[in-house]
Amino acid sequence: RHYERGVDMSSNAILDDIWRRDAKVVFCGLSIGKRSEKERCYYAEEGNRLRKVLDEAFHVKLVREDLQIERGEKIKEKKIGLTDVVKTKSHCKTGIEVTEGDVSQLMGKLEIKAPEFLAFNGRNAAFAFLNKYAGVKRKRSLTFGRFHKIDQLKSTNIYILPSTSGRNRWWDKENHVSKWKELAKDASFS
Repeated sequence: RHYERGVDMSSNAILDDIWRRDAKVVFCGLSIGKRSEKERCYYAEEGNRLRKVLDEAFHVKLVREDLQIERGEKIKEKKIGLTDVVKTKSHCKTGIEVTEGDVSQLMGKLEIKAPEFLAFNGRNAAFAFLNKYAGVKRKRSLTFGRFHKIDQLKSTNIYILPSTSGRNRWWDKENHVSKWKELAKDASFS
């Protein structure tokens, strides 16, 4: 096992992070889906809009293979990282249980690697993490955009973004992509 400052960095993750220390923006989902697990590829689920949104908001063109663990160098070169709150279980349409260990593991990585921006891909991921570290009690209370700083991550700006999931029935391209563009501008990608 590999430990940094007491954090187990060699977890039993189904899909390893695509993320290096100099990442400017780390996108964090709740957990990978079954198709992502099978293909060892982030955001592989049918209809996921991540690649389109990154192209439109961040001017980063990626092909599907760029999101595979074995081929993640292009993402890293763009100073982008990919991770999830829950790394040891994939989810299906019925949801997933998030443990205290899941969110603690993520916090440990964030404290060590200290990205400039942490962007949650959807309210579910944001709530799972911010419930513990910012005292957020209701998922519905979270609004899209910049979230206030939290004590443990003084150098990391937090954003909550509309989920790119194909199951997001409420996706409104114009309004939702604008939130991703706000982050891109703040992070000097546009």
